[in-house]
Amino acid sequence: MDLCVWTKLDFDEIPPWLVAAARSEKAFITEVGTYWAFKDAEGIAAVIGFVWHSRTHVRVRGHYVPPALRGLHYGSESLDRLIEEARAQGAERMTAAVKPWLVEMYERRGFVPRREYADGEIEVERRGL
Repeated sequence: MDLCVWTKLDFDEIPPWLVAAARSEKAFITEVGTYWAFKDAEGIAAVIGFVWHSRTHVRVRGHYVPPALRGLHYGSESLDRLIEEARAQGAERMTAAVKPWLVEMYERRGFVPRREYADGEIEVERRGL
């Protein structure tokens, strides 16, 4: 991960194949939101973003790591960086809908599971960023 750069992205800078792959796994990357990524010479290793719900509440959007790069801690590092970005911009609360196998990663960062959706995803929330 040392060779990767953490950078802010506009939606149109995210490769279409990555947007399609993320959406196929319900990691919704949309035109609305602010995104960041780990990028290296090969391209994007992880992408994550958020949208503002209120003056102090952000919701994680498009948290996605391509399958070939999973297990290399890009997901957890990108979440840590996103929390820092949100805090620096004045957010006090962050929520996300995550796959069941990702709940533990979010819990280690202070998120609390709130409810399960019909599609099996879990709503997690962290207050006091």
